[in-house]
Amino acid sequence: MSVRNLMTNPVPTSTTGWVQFGGCDYRLTDRGIHVTNLVGGPGNGIEYKLLALPTGDYVYGFYSSCPDHVNGDQLSLIKSTTNATYLCVVRRTQKDGFYTASFTLPEPGCSLMFVAPKNQGGAMSVSDFIMTPASEWPTVQALHESGGLPEPYFNGATCTS
Repeated sequence: MSVRNLMTNPVPTSTTGWVQFGGCDYRLTDRGIHVTNLVGGPGNGIEYKLLALPTGDYVYGFYSSCPDHVNGDQLSLIKSTTNATYLCVVRRTQKDGFYTASFTLPEPGCSLMFVAPKNQGGAMSVSDFIMTPASEWPTVQALHESGGLPEPYFNGATCTS
């Protein structure tokens, strides 16, 4: 069976498409993006718009190294592009690890947001992005659990089991 990763740039090779909000800085790493809060306080991070994503049920995932966040902090948000409603919130539960979340997209298009730690100079790195239809997620999980994928993620548009 074939599964899809709908992220257009799952291991970013440029910052094209990513925009900052609030007072933060971001740069590429070898596998993703590093974000630093320059001013302190909440409301700082980066955003990537997936304008062509059709309505439906999805699972998205990412790897995060977030030593400056504390458990319960917001790491990531999915926001509707039409009415700015937050469809999903991912909160920190571990310093380093792979996070996944499910959400329903009621209208086409959304924004994927990563929130910098609240302390000035606080940083996080995110990488290995995946966005897949919820119906395909069990196959991604099975590939991961069988050792076919080191994380529940793959770099590319499709993966065949």
